[in-house]
Amino acid sequence: MKELNLEIGGLPTTIVVPEEPIAAVLLDRYAAFLAPCSTDESVITVELLGGSLEHGYRVPTIDITGDTLTVTRHDLHAHSPDQGRTWHARMIANEYTFDSCLRVLYTLRLLRHGGFLVHASAQIRSGAGCIFTGKSEAGKSTISRLGVDNLVLCDELPLIRRIEGRYRVWGTPFWGEFGKGTVTASGEVRALFFLNKAPFNRSDPVSRARALPRLLQTTLFFSRDPAMVDAAMRHCTDFLSTIPAFDLYSRPEPGVWEAVDAALEAIGHAAR
Repeated sequence: MKELNLEIGGLPTTIVVPEEPIAAVLLDRYAAFLAPCSTDESVITVELLGGSLEHGYRVPTIDITGDTLTVTRHDLHAHSPDQGRTWHARMIANEYTFDSCLRVLYTLRLLRHGGFLVHASAQIRSGAGCIFTGKSEAGKSTISRLGVDNLVLCDELPLIRRIEGRYRVWGTPFWGEFGKGTVTASGEVRALFFLNKAPFNRSDPVSRARALPRLLQTTLFFSRDPAMVDAAMRHCTDFLSTIPAFDLYSRPEPGVWEAVDAALEAIGHAAR
């Protein structure tokens, strides 16, 4: 067995996997997120299977009984006896299955760390962390490609956490079309933008009441447990109580950044 020590969003995880060949594949996939030492805060022990646990495809289901958490999908079964600190995960020998498992486990872990994963492009523009979210085909990868003057953290699932009263966004290894250029840097969030395709470039403020259901639609979360759902909603509500939201109407052209800069300037004026 081999230990892989990762740090994603400032949260360390130790992963125990069979030596070959999956260890080499995961070392390459998560190379930018390797940490120097192991941790007992979160440990995932992986057991590889020769085939699927069941036929067909289904989204993950999460069951909770006391301190025991269970995550099940057609190609994995993860079990934790201690509220998610240690996991035993049985899965097929596939890097994408492992990546999906890691995403789900982080959604649960972030409930205890004031954060969440969101389908978005996260970029640092002139020192300001900007989150660009929207449904499928809304333009997350397009605005990532247009961010040539920005630091693009992630175009698929950035990680957001509240640290000492302020929200920060991190790049994650959960990338999309933009590719493996995801970086481990982070930045303080200044604005949330909902992407809208349009024949013009403009940013309009969105009220917290209107922003909340739209943010929840793009937040990665699978549990139906009432307490967990309440915690996830509370994190999103707290986020919007601090971070201004905007509708970003845009064409697929660099002129979109004028609309973004106008929103950031308005935030700066409001803070004075």
